[in-house]
Amino acid sequence: MKDGRYEVRLAGAGGQGVALAARILAEAALRCGRHAANSQAYGPASRGGASRSDVIVAAEAIDYPLVRSLDVLVALTGEALRTYLPDLGAGGLLVVDRDAVEAPPEGPWSTRIVPIVATAMSVAGTTVASGVAALGTLEALTEAVATQALATALADGVPAGRVEVNQRVFAAARALAAASAEQGPDGSRGSIPELRRHREPRPEAASDQPRSEARPGQPRPARTVRVVVGK
Repeated sequence: MKDGRYEVRLAGAGGQGVALAARILAEAALRCGRHAANSQAYGPASRGGASRSDVIVAAEAIDYPLVRSLDVLVALTGEALRTYLPDLGAGGLLVVDRDAVEAPPEGPWSTRIVPIVATAMSVAGTTVASGVAALGTLEALTEAVATQALATALADGVPAGRVEVNQRVFAAARALAAASAEQGPDGSRGSIPELRRHREPRPEAASDQPRSEARPGQPRPARTVRVVVGK
């Protein structure tokens, strides 16, 4: 996390639900009283090529709504991994779908391999739920937003008739990802505790502008989300 920003990219192929998952993550951040920006890339997705959707979460207003250096990259395909890995910052977290590549590249980041797409297929019978499985993975590995906020944003963000199955996909992926975080290849948990510390709210600077007060233990009112569509 840099300058109070937490940058996440979900990357895969068209039809994997990446854009929907990112919108749900941004909405969950707003429900936590954070600022959030969501940008998407279209074009190649319709032909099955690499596509991505980014979410920036911040305690302060977001003046630049595009990623600078990713804290987390979730890659659901080998092409997405090759295309977007250069954007992952040192000390970040790389989450790779188990079937995307045989051996993810090594670098100055932590890596977790999770059967994200296979979980979506097993539970929901479709790869469209892969994005929701990615959300469950993120919740287990980073807790980028509060669990309850993500759960309610998920329930509100998917079609009414698909809420229950998507909740099961989310829970199954979360459990698998949590198991993967218990012990890394070298017997440690890598930088995941560090990523979790980054999510603690930072004290806000004093301001002359009026603001809504929240009761102790209650989230502040949601603030603005910006949506940027890329090519």
